[in-house]
Amino acid sequence: MAYYPEFAHLLNQELQRQDRSSSWLAQRLHVSPSTVARWLNHGTRPGAPEVVARVADILGVTAQKQALLAAAGFGYRPAAQDVPGVDSVADRPGTPANLRAARLPIPVTPLVGRSLEKARLVEWIRDAGPRLVTIVGPGGMGKTRLALDVASERAEAEQFEHGVAFVDMAPLSELDQMPAAIAQALGLPLESGSNQTRSPQQQVIDFLSARHLLLLLDNAEHLLDGAPFIADILAGAPGVQILVTSRAPLRLVGEQLYPLGGLETSDPLAQIDRESASASALFVQSARRVRPGYRQDAEENRSIAEICRLVEGMPLAIELAASWVTLLSAGDILAAIRRSLHFLETDLRGVPARHRSMQAVFDATWQRLNETERKIFAQLSVFRGGFSQDAVHRVTAAELSQLRSLAASSLIVYSQDRGRYTIHELLRQYGALRLAELPELDAATHAAHSDFYFDLLRRRQNALKNRGLQTDLQVLDAEMDNLSRAWHWAAAHGRVDGLSDTLDGFGLYLQWRGRSAEGEAAFRAVAAALAETGERQKQARALAWQSLFARVLGQHDSATQLLSQCRRLLAEPSLAEADVRPERAFVLMQLGAAAAASDTQAALTYYRESLALFESISEAWFAAEVLLGLGHVCLLQGDFPGQRAYVQKALDTYRTLGNVRGAAFALSMLADIDSYRGRPLSGLELGFEALAAFRALGDPIGIATCQSRIGMTYINLGDVFNARQIVMESAARFAEIGSRRDEVIAYAFLCAIELMAGAYGQALAYAERSHSIARQLDDQFVLGVAVGFLGWAQHYTGDLPRALGTLREAVMITTQTGATMDFIRCSAQLGLLQWQNGQDEQARALCYRCLRLSVQVADAWSLLTAIGTTLAILADGENPTRALELYGMLMQSPLCAASRWFADGIGPYVTKAMDQLDEDAAEAALQRGENLDQRDEASKLVDEVSALGWGSSDR
Repeated sequence: MAYYPEFAHLLNQELQRQDRSSSWLAQRLHVSPSTVARWLNHGTRPGAPEVVARVADILGVTAQKQALLAAAGFGYRPAAQDVPGVDSVADRPGTPANLRAARLPIPVTPLVGRSLEKARLVEWIRDAGPRLVTIVGPGGMGKTRLALDVASERAEAEQFEHGVAFVDMAPLSELDQMPAAIAQALGLPLESGSNQTRSPQQQVIDFLSARHLLLLLDNAEHLLDGAPFIADILAGAPGVQILVTSRAPLRLVGEQLYPLGGLETSDPLAQIDRESASASALFVQSARRVRPGYRQDAEENRSIAEICRLVEGMPLAIELAASWVTLLSAGDILAAIRRSLHFLETDLRGVPARHRSMQAVFDATWQRLNETERKIFAQLSVFRGGFSQDAVHRVTAAELSQLRSLAASSLIVYSQDRGRYTIHELLRQYGALRLAELPELDAATHAAHSDFYFDLLRRRQNALKNRGLQTDLQVLDAEMDNLSRAWHWAAAHGRVDGLSDTLDGFGLYLQWRGRSAEGEAAFRAVAAALAETGERQKQARALAWQSLFARVLGQHDSATQLLSQCRRLLAEPSLAEADVRPERAFVLMQLGAAAAASDTQAALTYYRESLALFESISEAWFAAEVLLGLGHVCLLQGDFPGQRAYVQKALDTYRTLGNVRGAAFALSMLADIDSYRGRPLSGLELGFEALAAFRALGDPIGIATCQSRIGMTYINLGDVFNARQIVMESAARFAEIGSRRDEVIAYAFLCAIELMAGAYGQALAYAERSHSIARQLDDQFVLGVAVGFLGWAQHYTGDLPRALGTLREAVMITTQTGATMDFIRCSAQLGLLQWQNGQDEQARALCYRCLRLSVQVADAWSLLTAIGTTLAILADGENPTRALELYGMLMQSPLCAASRWFADGIGPYVTKAMDQLDEDAAEAALQRGENLDQRDEASKLVDEVSALGWGSSDR
């Protein structure tokens, strides 16, 4: 029997190009499908040239008709270049020599991203590196698309003499179908029946033995048992390189794995062009295919970035999500994905069934797992943010070999660097659906998960108080998502045993990591669970923690109400015999922190009661925390000696305990004291020592607080540039972690910095931002700060009427809160405005009061503002000589010398004073002032202006 493999090759090529089946052609020729199958697979031919011509007519082929006739032995053989789309034939009879044409499917969309991945794969293939490269990854990761691009690039470069061949293994169901599929891709007719002298496998190997080509085997994961055949090809065909895509490795000697992850995603909150990230670019490209006019604003871009982050850059998931833009916004799509994995599906024609939904993609992998693997994979869905081998063994009883098997199926990934497993979020959702089908296993797995992480937290919480070392925090950082999941599941299911003895550990961690919103929600949930079980003592502690986070979030009234509820709970008759001192002390500490925002005297009372209780039960760490609170209240009142005593005692306690974080906070407060008390260089040194400790701990609250305080020190040094830089970083950090109260103060500091620089418009913008945030909070202290700086900025932008009203409000608020330094600064500015506005008596009385308080406080800002306003009034006729002495003294301070607002606000009065004296007298007064001490002169000024009658209305 004669064989005509080239006819089979050309006919098969044309059917593939037109996406026609052999049965389709058989129906139109009125022959049996087996007849056409023999032509295609066994190299036989039609019995007459008329049949070949009829085949060509049915296929609509005209230019290739002669080529088909010649290939079937019925006509002359034209040159390949004369027949469009026909490759040259091999010199060897019966074998195609060039496989470049029509061997690779043509993708309908361009490849997005993957430049680094493609470059690495091309390098391996181009440089004759590993002969077997397997791209591995979960379904939907874009393995096929990347492999096609790599193969196409090598085909265009004509690296392989015999081109490339593509084999789609997805339709195959049996191992013995592999040789035929590869042979068909190669255009190789296999011997069969009585003519078969070699196995199909051997025929393929023999055919390839003299070939130089790239063989692309796509979707090989379900035929892994056929790996020995692939090994035989590599052994028998030295000129062949093989590129495989699979969800699991072939596990052959010499196999080079290339694990494929998601596309690059961007931070949803980052202020960048989000389309520059390849994941977001794919979403937009896919969206515009179904909705050509699709456009995105900033909010849409943020949602797109979050969608891409949620699906971890998985291309198929992104494309399925983008297909919904015809009906929904990106924000709605994001919410739907979070609710259910089932949302990610499409009804577009032409999409293979296995890619129509993420559910279908994952179902295919699920079906290949054995029962034990399915159970373990479903249980793994309880983990969040990865898990250690110890954790998974304790929760699921899985052995290392079983984890290795799941990793081989691309269901989990092991990071050697981190020593942890991770699971793609969409796979985790799929596993959760499967776990929910087994309610008893679901409950038992969640319970084991909670028990494991409560035990971890229980073991770490005392270490946080005693050491607070970086390693303790890093352990909890790695497990934060699991801790949160365990916490909320236990609260929802009333499992309060693990919750009640880890309250402090979880609260401290969330507080130190600046996760206030999570903290408020977490402790609200556990307080409700404890209320259900009637554990009043622990409920009170949980509510006190909730109040702490509410206060940080600016919910002052809510925090106060929660603390009142705590006191009522602890006073219940059922607790009359219980030792509630730990809870009472903790509640009083939170009451002190809350009162500091509006009533400093009340804050001192609460803190002192709390300190006494903590000391009575030997709670040294909490006692040190209360000492820092007392130090903060002393600062607000301008009592620096009292503040230093409290903070130094706290520092000694932290060092005794070995608590790095507490010691760093104490150091930063001592730095503040040095800065305020005229030793800014010492303050700067201590401040940076504290900042280094916070950076080592990775503590966002500590870093931001330290930066803010260092910024104030730079202000006192007159260093506008460095002050601006570090306070801007501080403000950004506070905004990121949601500490609105601290954000208000940071923007107030930025206002002060721009006032110093003379950038009054920018100063006003910062002041308005600070004021806008403060108005949303239930915190009188920060409101007083914000209103004061707003009035100051309004003054220097020329809005004097509004500035008068704003500064009056600031003086009223700071009087009520007892914030002495803020009162001095606001009153001095108000006094200057009143003097300019002709309200002489009020200005003198207010100035006299500021002077008296500045002597008590004696910080740089209080002295500068109080003496500066006094100088202006004296320069305006009452004592110009004394005014110039004071000016000469103040100009020795870097803070004053660098302040443009001082030059613009006080400078005109200095000029007026100089105009009233002769040149020598003015110069002499200025020189005398250079040797004066600000605090001493402030004390003298109190007596001097009192003698002038300034304080008569203040007595």
